[in-house]
Amino acid sequence: MKTASVRFKRTLSVLIILIIAVSSALPSALAAPAEPQINASCAIVIDFDTGGSYYEKNADTARPTASMTKVMSAYIVFEEMAAGRLSPDTLITISKRAAEVSKDTTYSGYELFSEGDKIKADTLLKLVFTASGNASMIALAEHISGSEEAFVSRMNKTASSIGLKARYADCCGIKDDGNSVSARDMALLSQQIIKDYPRVLNYSSLKSFTFGGRTFASTNLLLVNGSLDGIDGLKTGTTSAAGCCFAATAKQSGKRMIAVVLNSQSSQTRASDCKALLEYAFACAKETKSSSGAQSESAPAPEPKRDVKTSDWAKAEVSAALDAGLVPDSLNDDLTSGISRADAARLFVGLIERVSGKSIDVFMAERGVSPDGSAFSDTSEACVLAANALGIIYGTGSGRFDPDGALTRAQAAAVINRAARVMGVETGGYTHGFSDVSGHWSDAELGWPESAGVINGVGGGRFDPDGALTAEQAVIIAHRAFVVLK
Repeated sequence: MKTASVRFKRTLSVLIILIIAVSSALPSALAAPAEPQINASCAIVIDFDTGGSYYEKNADTARPTASMTKVMSAYIVFEEMAAGRLSPDTLITISKRAAEVSKDTTYSGYELFSEGDKIKADTLLKLVFTASGNASMIALAEHISGSEEAFVSRMNKTASSIGLKARYADCCGIKDDGNSVSARDMALLSQQIIKDYPRVLNYSSLKSFTFGGRTFASTNLLLVNGSLDGIDGLKTGTTSAAGCCFAATAKQSGKRMIAVVLNSQSSQTRASDCKALLEYAFACAKETKSSSGAQSESAPAPEPKRDVKTSDWAKAEVSAALDAGLVPDSLNDDLTSGISRADAARLFVGLIERVSGKSIDVFMAERGVSPDGSAFSDTSEACVLAANALGIIYGTGSGRFDPDGALTRAQAAAVINRAARVMGVETGGYTHGFSDVSGHWSDAELGWPESAGVINGVGGGRFDPDGALTAEQAVIIAHRAFVVLK
């Protein structure tokens, strides 16, 4: 019996050791983060880079979102700034209605404006993102569109243009009836405004702002309390019908997440809900990264590379350009066709953004450059105005840009040469070897691009400056410049 007992104990010990060894070797996916318990009626958390979700709860149910409505309004404000029709220093005149709202204690903000006050747009935006100032938002809306009603019409058109089903009835979320946004659309709008106008984070990350002798604390409790690393936005909202809502964003170890909750029970609950969602998403992302490259079920799948038509000779370089994120979505999938002047502006403005690592809005602001919203009579597109303001692409005369016109080989070479110069490259002093450009307006623009290997001739020592350029050729020029400049 004693021998059997000893053998049993030895066998049991071996089994325990084996269990421990096997357990240690199991993939970490078996210890995946537990889903958070969310109290809000609707919720979602997404990866900023891909838009993929880690958690959803009634994410497509549209509801009033109260002051989170101001995110769409702010998007239009930044759109106006990017177009050069508004600047942070623009003085906004306070209307009678805005003044009245600012003194009504039933509304958030309580800025205490007087009719006729002139206040900088920058100040109003800071009040919007800290105190959730309704009067501040109304003043901006009236300045931009002439009336709040006209501004709301633009809000709804903008929502449709960026693929949202959201509907708005006012510019600041005071009305519950008519303001209808899902958690998913709110997350995607938050993603869009940060991507297009990252300076929004300069405002949404403010813990407080002092105006008129009073200090307004941010309504973002995660920001004020410092209870989540990397939190820098974005917007809260509360009404009786909407409940307590919150669109929160944070960035940790280079990774940004966006969480949205609708109809939480209190400001504390919405903060704890969003904190739980963001922590869960970061944990899932970390788990995915550490699982030997394996894809976690909770993590968003990588987006497939865009399927485009190219010539055989261009496939490798176009593929590299796609990987680098240089090909604008507006380009036709058939890259063997020509490229319009507007698409060229989008392509080369995108190049500047990729090389500099900054949005074109920030890039221009750092250089003291502002786009002229009235530069062209036939387009007001932000990318075109930015490219023109930076001096990399010009109009065709008589105040026109001709956005749908074809881009020539010389124009593409000149644009890339100017873009390099804007980014600090000394492009002067270079010569080219083309025999058919002498006396052509582009003669002085071709030296650096050819020397850097960004452009090629058509053979026989010729460049064919007035020849039409295909989209794939333009994409390849942009990618070669990206490699040289990066």
